[in-house]
Amino acid sequence: MWPRPYTMPRDYLLPFLSVCLFVIQLGLSVSDLPSIKLMQDIVCKHVHRIDSPELLPEEKCRDEPVQQRLNFSMMGMQISATISATLVAFPLGVLSDRIGRLPVLGASILSMILSQSYAMFVRWKSDMIPLEAIWCIGVALLFGGGRSVAEAMVFVIIVDTVPESKRQA
Repeated sequence: MWPRPYTMPRDYLLPFLSVCLFVIQLGLSVSDLPSIKLMQDIVCKHVHRIDSPELLPEEKCRDEPVQQRLNFSMMGMQISATISATLVAFPLGVLSDRIGRLPVLGASILSMILSQSYAMFVRWKSDMIPLEAIWCIGVALLFGGGRSVAEAMVFVIIVDTVPESKRQA
């Protein structure tokens, strides 16, 4: 059917997957708080009509209009990412059965990089692009599914490589 051009030895695969999963989770978790702070600052400047390149004090951005718009933007982003990941999860699972797990894992990681890059671009150009454009973050995730597909691929690869006799009941 499909040729499998490269296979990794089992001794190297599990440590590689563990490191891969750890780096993915760490990278996405570490970037969350600064991203939210930056989005809050962008919304605060827009709501209060402030044109300054410096970050505003935290107290100035805690009022209700700023927090409502920030929550609206964050929820749109989350919904977009969730819908995209849900739409492609099953097709990518079938594809991984045909062409292999590692290419789908690679596509998933690439889709996360693309979606985060897009989000950073929208934040960087927030003076020209409305912050609501960040809702399109899910478009990049249609390519590889994002975090949920990456985690699923890692766990399926582990299940595929560990002999049944060594699995816990």
